[in-house]
Amino acid sequence: MPRTPRAGHADPASPRPRKPRSLSAPEIAAAGLRIAREGDLERLTMKRLGQALGVSPMAIYRHYRDKAELVDAILEAFVAESAPTAHGVEPARWQDWLRESFGRMHRALLSTPGVMGYLGHGWRFGDAGLAVLDESLAVLRGAGLSRREAVEAFGALLGFTIGCAAMDAALGAAEGDEEAAAAPEDRAERRRRMRARLAAASRTEHPEIVDCAGELASLVARRRGFDAGLEQVIAGIAARADADS
Repeated sequence: MPRTPRAGHADPASPRPRKPRSLSAPEIAAAGLRIAREGDLERLTMKRLGQALGVSPMAIYRHYRDKAELVDAILEAFVAESAPTAHGVEPARWQDWLRESFGRMHRALLSTPGVMGYLGHGWRFGDAGLAVLDESLAVLRGAGLSRREAVEAFGALLGFTIGCAAMDAALGAAEGDEEAAAAPEDRAERRRRMRARLAAASRTEHPEIVDCAGELASLVARRRGFDAGLEQVIAGIAARADADS
């Protein structure tokens, strides 16, 4: 006959109640960053994040009072993980430093498209984001730019990098994208179709598009447009620095 446990004593044969999972704020932000790699953070909800972590939304609210604070933490995790300025290029070689820093940022954005809509809001960043901004301004000032020119140059570099990453992602250039993984002959066929479409435009109404059809079609080739455009931005900054010296 089964033994009845005495009052106040748990039955040793019964399963012990599971303790609620303990989460840290960085663990939650890292999970949010993983979701940002899949799409837009605008669609992130506490419920979805809780499901990904196997907890209730209230467990997340214990660390972040609202979604805005959570997004700030995700952005900080993105900058810290991508570490765009941690490449070892000497700041004195400022043009190479900019190429490497913003090239790393472009690659990070391609793999994490969900953060693109927030990167223009510098006040939302923590220590990692502020460190990248401060380093970049120091390099630009070291190149000979004034304070205002350095800020404007950084804005141009950041805006170009974000915009180009968004365009590359839309054209199927993101890491792991099916188009990017396609065979070279498939990509060549896609460029051929785009060129044919642009070349078929009315030369009377769109003469520049018709003339540049081949070059425009080549933008589907991953990173080609970004690298060439970044060189133009850096050349403009160098011209300004030379004029000031």
